[in-house]
Amino acid sequence: MRDPRSVIVVREWDADSFHRQMLGFEAEGYIARRDSYEITPEVNPETGEIIHLHSIELSKPQSRPGLRLQAEPSPPRPNKTGRCCGGSSL
Repeated sequence: MRDPRSVIVVREWDADSFHRQMLGFEAEGYIARRDSYEITPEVNPETGEIIHLHSIELSKPQSRPGLRLQAEPSPPRPNKTGRCCGGSSL
């Protein structure tokens, strides 16, 4: 189960502030859960102005001891004849 301290919810009315916060958390290693992204419209009852609340969840991956990621295999290199993989010419 995920540690609840490794999940952050960013909620902001101003889109620029929202994106600045997102960039800051992503720089710290948090990953956005894009399925949780929401923009909720709200109406100011006094002015009738529509404003939007931006929100998203971010989580910090937990490292597991002994888990190693493998790199992609290198493409085959040409052999001494200049052909790849030792195939014969026709």
